[in-house]
Amino acid sequence: MFTRPCTNDINSRLSGKSHLSKSIFEKFGFREQDGRPISATTHQIRHYLNTLAQLGGLSQLDIALWSGRSKVAENNVYDHVSGRDVLAMVRAAVGDPGQTKGPLARLSGVELLERGEFARLKVPTAHTTDLGYCIHDYSMLPCQAHQNCLNCDEHVCVKGDHEKEERLNDLIRETKQLLAKAEADQSLQFAGAHRWVEAQTRTLARAEELKRIMDDPLVPAGAVISIGKTGMPSRLTQAFHDRQKLNGPSLAMPSVKAGRRRRP
Repeated sequence: MFTRPCTNDINSRLSGKSHLSKSIFEKFGFREQDGRPISATTHQIRHYLNTLAQLGGLSQLDIALWSGRSKVAENNVYDHVSGRDVLAMVRAAVGDPGQTKGPLARLSGVELLERGEFARLKVPTAHTTDLGYCIHDYSMLPCQAHQNCLNCDEHVCVKGDHEKEERLNDLIRETKQLLAKAEADQSLQFAGAHRWVEAQTRTLARAEELKRIMDDPLVPAGAVISIGKTGMPSRLTQAFHDRQKLNGPSLAMPSVKAGRRRRP
Protein backbone atom coordinates (compact mmCIF):
# COMPACT_ATOMS: atom_id res chain seq x y z
CA MET A 1 0.00 0.00 0.00
CA PHE A 2 1.16 3.54 -0.73
CA THR A 3 0.65 6.23 1.87
CA ARG A 4 1.50 9.92 1.85
CA PRO A 5 3.91 10.66 4.73
CA CYS A 6 3.06 13.54 7.03
CA THR A 7 5.34 15.72 9.16
CA ASN A 8 5.02 13.32 12.10
CA ASP A 9 6.26 10.43 9.94
CA ILE A 10 9.35 12.37 8.90
CA ASN A 11 10.00 13.55 12.47
CA SER A 12 9.81 9.98 13.78
CA ARG A 13 12.41 8.86 11.21
CA LEU A 14 14.70 11.71 12.29
CA SER A 15 14.22 11.33 16.04
CA GLY A 16 13.86 7.55 16.32
CA LYS A 17 11.12 7.97 18.93
CA SER A 18 8.71 5.74 17.04
CA HIS A 19 8.60 2.10 18.20
CA LEU A 20 7.71 1.04 14.64
CA SER A 21 11.06 1.77 13.01
CA LYS A 22 14.61 2.95 13.60
CA SER A 23 15.70 6.52 12.93
CA ILE A 24 17.52 7.22 9.65
CA PHE A 25 20.71 7.83 11.63
CA GLU A 26 20.47 4.57 13.57
CA LYS A 27 19.64 2.65 10.40
CA PHE A 28 22.95 3.68 8.79
CA GLY A 29 25.05 3.57 11.97
CA PHE A 30 25.54 7.30 12.66
CA ARG A 31 25.96 8.48 16.26
CA GLU A 32 27.15 11.54 18.16
CA GLN A 33 30.88 11.74 18.95
CA ASP A 34 30.23 10.58 22.52
CA GLY A 35 28.22 7.58 21.30
CA ARG A 36 24.75 8.96 22.00
CA PRO A 37 22.07 8.40 19.32
CA ILE A 38 21.48 11.31 16.95
CA SER A 39 18.06 12.93 17.11
CA ALA A 40 16.73 15.83 15.03
CA THR A 41 13.49 17.50 13.97
CA THR A 42 12.34 18.79 10.60
CA HIS A 43 12.61 22.36 11.90
CA GLN A 44 16.24 21.82 12.91
CA ILE A 45 16.93 20.52 9.41
CA ARG A 46 15.27 23.67 8.03
CA HIS A 47 17.65 25.83 10.10
CA TYR A 48 20.58 23.72 8.90
CA LEU A 49 19.67 24.01 5.21
CA ASN A 50 19.20 27.77 5.52
CA THR A 51 22.62 28.10 7.13
CA LEU A 52 24.17 26.07 4.28
CA ALA A 53 22.49 28.45 1.81
CA GLN A 54 23.95 31.44 3.68
CA LEU A 55 27.42 29.87 3.62
CA GLY A 56 27.07 29.05 -0.08
CA GLY A 57 26.46 32.70 -1.00
CA LEU A 58 22.81 32.33 -2.06
CA SER A 59 21.16 35.76 -2.14
CA GLN A 60 18.77 36.71 0.67
CA LEU A 61 15.89 37.02 -1.79
CA ASP A 62 16.50 33.52 -3.19
CA ILE A 63 16.71 32.06 0.33
CA ALA A 64 13.39 33.68 1.25
CA LEU A 65 11.68 32.40 -1.92
CA TRP A 66 13.19 28.93 -1.51
CA SER A 67 12.02 28.76 2.11
CA GLY A 68 8.53 30.08 1.35
CA ARG A 69 8.89 33.33 3.35
CA SER A 70 7.03 36.55 2.61
CA LYS A 71 9.72 38.77 4.19
CA VAL A 72 13.46 38.67 3.53
CA ALA A 73 14.13 39.88 7.10
CA GLU A 74 12.85 36.52 8.43
CA ASN A 75 16.02 34.89 7.06
CA ASN A 76 17.96 36.27 10.03
CA VAL A 77 16.26 33.85 12.45
CA TYR A 78 17.54 30.90 10.40
CA ASP A 79 21.06 32.24 9.80
CA HIS A 80 23.51 30.49 12.15
CA VAL A 81 26.70 31.36 10.25
CA SER A 82 29.30 32.00 12.95
CA GLY A 83 32.17 34.48 12.95
CA ARG A 84 34.49 31.51 12.48
CA ASP A 85 32.59 30.49 9.33
CA VAL A 86 32.81 34.03 7.94
CA LEU A 87 36.52 34.14 8.75
CA ALA A 88 37.10 30.88 6.85
CA MET A 89 35.13 32.22 3.86
CA VAL A 90 37.15 35.45 3.74
CA ARG A 91 40.45 33.55 4.04
CA ALA A 92 39.45 31.21 1.23
CA ALA A 93 38.61 34.15 -1.03
CA VAL A 94 41.74 36.25 -0.36
CA GLY A 95 43.94 36.45 -3.46
CA ASP A 96 41.38 34.91 -5.83
CA PRO A 97 40.31 37.58 -8.38
CA GLY A 98 37.15 35.60 -9.05
CA GLN A 99 36.01 35.86 -5.43
CA THR A 100 37.44 39.19 -4.26
CA LYS A 101 37.45 42.75 -5.52
CA GLY A 102 39.88 45.46 -4.45
CA PRO A 103 43.20 45.20 -2.56
CA LEU A 104 42.47 41.68 -1.24
CA ALA A 105 42.27 40.42 -4.83
CA ARG A 106 45.91 41.38 -5.43
CA LEU A 107 47.47 39.37 -2.60
CA SER A 108 48.05 36.18 -4.61
CA GLY A 109 51.54 37.27 -5.70
CA VAL A 110 53.12 36.22 -2.40
CA GLU A 111 55.67 33.50 -3.14
CA LEU A 112 57.15 32.76 0.28
CA LEU A 113 53.87 31.48 1.75
CA GLU A 114 50.98 29.50 0.36
CA ARG A 115 47.88 31.59 -0.32
CA GLY A 116 45.91 29.90 2.46
CA GLU A 117 48.67 30.44 5.02
CA PHE A 118 49.07 34.09 3.99
CA ALA A 119 45.31 34.58 4.31
CA ARG A 120 45.44 33.26 7.88
CA LEU A 121 48.13 35.83 8.69
CA LYS A 122 46.45 38.67 6.80
CA VAL A 123 42.94 37.98 8.14
CA PRO A 124 43.32 36.74 11.75
CA THR A 125 39.80 37.70 12.95
CA ALA A 126 36.43 38.84 11.61
CA HIS A 127 33.33 40.33 13.22
CA THR A 128 30.07 41.77 11.90
CA THR A 129 29.52 45.45 11.06
CA ASP A 130 26.50 47.33 9.68
CA LEU A 131 27.71 46.96 6.08
CA GLY A 132 29.97 43.88 6.18
CA TYR A 133 32.78 42.46 8.29
CA CYS A 134 35.80 43.94 10.09
CA ILE A 135 39.04 41.95 9.72
CA HIS A 136 41.13 44.17 12.02
CA ASP A 137 43.46 42.32 14.40
CA TYR A 138 42.82 43.87 17.81
CA SER A 139 45.84 42.10 19.27
CA MET A 140 48.02 44.51 17.25
CA LEU A 141 46.44 47.90 18.09
CA PRO A 142 43.03 49.43 18.85
CA CYS A 143 40.61 50.34 16.08
CA GLN A 144 41.57 53.59 14.37
CA ALA A 145 38.22 54.03 12.60
CA HIS A 146 35.61 53.46 15.29
CA GLN A 147 32.11 53.53 13.70
CA ASN A 148 33.66 54.71 10.41
CA CYS A 149 34.02 51.28 8.80
CA LEU A 150 33.33 52.40 5.23
CA ASN A 151 36.45 54.58 5.29
CA CYS A 152 38.64 51.82 6.73
CA ASP A 153 41.08 49.63 4.78
CA GLU A 154 40.29 46.61 6.99
CA HIS A 155 36.59 46.41 6.17
CA VAL A 156 35.14 43.89 3.68
CA CYS A 157 31.63 43.31 2.36
CA VAL A 158 29.99 40.17 0.99
CA LYS A 159 27.69 40.47 -2.04
CA GLY A 160 24.26 38.95 -1.64
CA ASP A 161 23.41 40.08 1.89
CA HIS A 162 20.13 41.89 1.19
CA GLU A 163 19.89 43.57 4.60
CA LYS A 164 23.41 45.02 4.46
CA GLU A 165 22.90 46.19 0.88
CA GLU A 166 19.75 48.04 1.97
CA ARG A 167 21.79 49.72 4.71
CA LEU A 168 24.30 50.79 2.06
CA ASN A 169 21.50 52.38 0.01
CA ASP A 170 20.25 54.18 3.13
CA LEU A 171 23.78 55.41 3.84
CA ILE A 172 24.10 56.84 0.33
CA ARG A 173 20.78 58.69 0.64
CA GLU A 174 21.62 60.08 4.08
CA THR A 175 25.16 61.09 3.06
CA LYS A 176 23.83 63.03 0.06
CA GLN A 177 21.51 64.95 2.37
CA LEU A 178 24.30 65.67 4.87
CA LEU A 179 26.65 66.73 2.07
CA ALA A 180 24.07 69.16 0.67
CA LYS A 181 23.58 70.67 4.13
CA ALA A 182 27.36 70.96 4.68
CA GLU A 183 27.83 72.62 1.27
CA ALA A 184 25.07 75.10 2.08
CA ASP A 185 26.77 75.92 5.40
CA GLN A 186 30.11 76.24 3.63
CA SER A 187 28.61 78.76 1.18
CA LEU A 188 27.54 80.79 4.21
CA GLN A 189 31.13 80.56 5.50
CA PHE A 190 30.23 78.71 8.68
CA ALA A 191 33.37 77.83 10.65
CA GLY A 192 34.48 74.23 10.12
CA ALA A 193 31.90 73.49 7.41
CA HIS A 194 34.62 72.70 4.86
CA ARG A 195 35.78 69.75 6.98
CA TRP A 196 32.27 68.26 6.92
CA VAL A 197 32.13 68.75 3.14
CA GLU A 198 35.42 66.87 2.75
CA ALA A 199 34.34 64.04 5.07
CA GLN A 200 30.90 63.56 3.49
CA THR A 201 32.34 63.76 -0.05
CA ARG A 202 34.85 61.03 0.80
CA THR A 203 32.19 58.82 2.42
CA LEU A 204 29.78 59.26 -0.51
CA ALA A 205 32.47 58.39 -3.06
CA ARG A 206 33.38 55.16 -1.24
CA ALA A 207 29.74 54.19 -0.69
CA GLU A 208 28.91 54.69 -4.37
CA GLU A 209 32.03 52.75 -5.40
CA LEU A 210 30.95 49.86 -3.18
CA LYS A 211 27.39 49.96 -4.59
CA ARG A 212 28.76 49.93 -8.15
CA ILE A 213 30.68 46.73 -7.39
CA MET A 214 27.66 45.20 -5.63
CA ASP A 215 25.44 45.93 -8.64
CA ASP A 216 27.97 44.62 -11.18
CA PRO A 217 26.48 41.41 -12.68
CA LEU A 218 30.01 40.07 -13.29
CA VAL A 219 30.63 39.98 -9.51
CA PRO A 220 29.19 36.68 -8.22
CA ALA A 221 27.01 36.36 -5.12
CA GLY A 222 29.13 35.61 -2.07
CA ALA A 223 32.13 37.56 -3.40
CA VAL A 224 34.25 39.29 -0.74
CA ILE A 225 34.68 42.97 -1.64
CA SER A 226 37.22 45.44 -0.30
CA ILE A 227 37.57 48.92 -1.77
CA GLY A 228 40.78 50.92 -2.23
CA LYS A 229 43.03 52.83 0.13
CA THR A 230 41.44 55.46 2.33
CA GLY A 231 44.49 57.52 3.23
CA MET A 232 43.65 57.09 6.90
CA PRO A 233 46.60 58.29 9.03
CA SER A 234 48.54 55.73 11.05
CA ARG A 235 48.74 55.80 14.83
CA LEU A 236 52.23 57.33 14.53
CA THR A 237 50.95 60.12 12.27
CA GLN A 238 48.03 60.79 14.60
CA ALA A 239 50.37 60.97 17.59
CA PHE A 240 52.66 63.34 15.67
CA HIS A 241 49.81 65.72 14.83
CA ASP A 242 48.62 65.66 18.45
CA ARG A 243 52.11 66.52 19.67
CA GLN A 244 52.46 69.19 16.98
CA LYS A 245 49.40 70.94 18.37
CA LEU A 246 51.12 71.09 21.76
CA ASN A 247 54.66 71.98 20.65
CA GLY A 248 53.99 74.16 17.61
CA PRO A 249 54.44 73.66 13.84
CA SER A 250 58.26 73.55 13.98
CA LEU A 251 58.20 69.89 15.03
CA ALA A 252 59.45 67.59 12.25
CA MET A 253 58.03 64.17 11.40
CA PRO A 254 60.16 61.28 12.73
CA SER A 255 62.33 59.66 10.07
CA VAL A 256 64.19 56.38 9.73
CA LYS A 257 67.79 56.42 8.50
CA ALA A 258 70.54 53.82 8.48
CA GLY A 259 68.46 51.43 10.55
CA ARG A 260 68.02 53.90 13.44
CA ARG A 261 64.96 55.95 14.29
CA ARG A 262 65.38 59.66 14.92
CA ARG A 263 63.26 60.78 17.81
CA PRO A 264 60.99 63.80 17.30
